[in-house]
Amino acid sequence: MTLASIKSLAAGIGGVVVLALFCTTFLTVDKVVFIIPVFVAFTGAMTGFQLVDSLRENIRGRYLFPLVMGVGQGAAVFALIRIAAPLSGALILLTATDLLIYMIVSGITSILGARLAARYFNL
Repeated sequence: MTLASIKSLAAGIGGVVVLALFCTTFLTVDKVVFIIPVFVAFTGAMTGFQLVDSLRENIRGRYLFPLVMGVGQGAAVFALIRIAAPLSGALILLTATDLLIYMIVSGITSILGARLAARYFNL
């Protein structure tokens, strides 16, 4: 992992956290949990695009590496929600199905973001 890949992963995870915190000002925590996969999808695509943008020619697996980064982002977001929910006093029950949804959505959209970047930069 390079510094650029860590920065793109951190930006994706931070993006989900910021969007979720913003939505909790208008919605209850229970309703925000249902729209978190949308945030994960958006930031997954952003992670894939940013990864290809920063590495350009140096990336070997142009679509495999963004997939792994996206799946890791989905798992990290799930872990953050599992840790932060009891600390905030909210009762959120996330299951293994939610983990799979986050990982699949983030992985697929990360590949799509990488494909968009490859097409945009003619790689």
